[in-house]
Amino acid sequence: MIFSSVLVLAAFISSTANEFTRGTLRVAFTRAPRRLSLLGGKVVARIGVAVVVMSVALVIGWATAVLVAPGAGIDRTDWVSGAALASAVEDFARLLVFVIVYAVIGTMIAVVVRSTPVALAIGLLWFGPIENVIGEGRAWATRWFPGLLLRSVLRPEAPMSIATSTALATLAIYVGVAVTVIAVVISRRDMTS
Repeated sequence: MIFSSVLVLAAFISSTANEFTRGTLRVAFTRAPRRLSLLGGKVVARIGVAVVVMSVALVIGWATAVLVAPGAGIDRTDWVSGAALASAVEDFARLLVFVIVYAVIGTMIAVVVRSTPVALAIGLLWFGPIENVIGEGRAWATRWFPGLLLRSVLRPEAPMSIATSTALATLAIYVGVAVTVIAVVISRRDMTS
């Protein structure tokens, strides 16, 4: 799970920070009077691509499991029941929350820092060793660190997980703060130089 979170975070950080580094966002901002709409559209489009990739991976994984299950002696009769489909939809929704939160946080880091290597270092250090070493086995960290909250969303049955509703409420606050930071930085920073 740590690898997938680092991968998603790095993808969103690098895609946004590279646009600052290359100057493409600066040019786009000079042509588009509504900076927030432009950046928001880019983030939504990237999340849309992630949803397509997740959907394709889900279908391929399911098809592979259907092919492999008989050889492993696994019964497939309940795989298309209403309960199984509801469980798949719930899991996909949890994964979508995971991607959206990392997308917004990664975009915020990239907008604030504007340097791909520095933004990647900050994001990867926090969500990698810092959050995991400090938060290991500590209930307060599980309640407040965004990466650990996302683990609770993805794996609600895990031993250190907190309630999904609590995790989602805290993550909504983090997303709100990140969107506010993005809006303030983008609207006030001089993008012409």
